[in-house]
Amino acid sequence: MRVLVVSVAAILQVGVAVPFTVGLGLLAPLWGILTGWALWLASAAALVRTARRAPLLAPIVPIVNAGLLWLLVAAGGAWFGWTA
Repeated sequence: MRVLVVSVAAILQVGVAVPFTVGLGLLAPLWGILTGWALWLASAAALVRTARRAPLLAPIVPIVNAGLLWLLVAAGGAWFGWTA
């Protein structure tokens, strides 16, 4: 059961990378892209730690990561005028 939950969380984490962190390249300047990738990498490290300590809570990490990246894009659009 734990292996399945952690596997789903890892797939979700990789799935978050595609629309948000790769998509940042269409919206953000270089510093925004680097910030998004740094958030994703920190979240991936948090996922590894969470999977080791509390594997059943691991799916929460990619959900929080997606929310933070969405906030980054929304704030960039509102405050800095990032547009596609």
